[in-house]
Amino acid sequence: MGAPGYSGTIEFPARFIDTEIKELLAKQYEVRFKEPDPRELEHELELEETVYGEIEVKIVDGVFFFHDGEARYGEFYELEELLVAKGVPFDRESGMDWNAPPAIRVFRPGPPVFDHTDSTPDGYDEVVSVSKIREILKGKLEDGKEVGLTAYKKIIDLMAYLDEAFPAYPPLKHFVNEEGAP
Repeated sequence: MGAPGYSGTIEFPARFIDTEIKELLAKQYEVRFKEPDPRELEHELELEETVYGEIEVKIVDGVFFFHDGEARYGEFYELEELLVAKGVPFDRESGMDWNAPPAIRVFRPGPPVFDHTDSTPDGYDEVVSVSKIREILKGKLEDGKEVGLTAYKKIIDLMAYLDEAFPAYPPLKHFVNEEGAP
């Protein structure tokens, strides 16, 4: 009996697809790319029409998109490990199954390296503690402080908490062009 399969989607900049990534995609998922025409100086990466069933593959605006409706645990373990080893940024979303909530994984090469996996029960929105936000916003007026300064400090504290709970990271489109190199 194989591992439970449920939907998974992974995206990463197509410009990082090299021979090793192509081989893994072909072996694990039957995803193949067209061979470049030797007469063309600039070859654009193109997919062959060899994918079947629950799989959707495309390249849109420089981002490689791969969806498998029956991905093992909703993940792409070997591909994700290869991308991390090569320093390739990616986003992965796993669908919900009976024994696992939906999840996202965001990897960005450093410095500093950002590798965050989070269960997201509300449509892939980041989850933070509402009680912690209330605690920060409630605060106390300290003797001698003006209300405006206290409100400003609360905003700073709230931003610090959000940055700690789910740090900001650059979107994948930042890495599509050469200047977004890892």
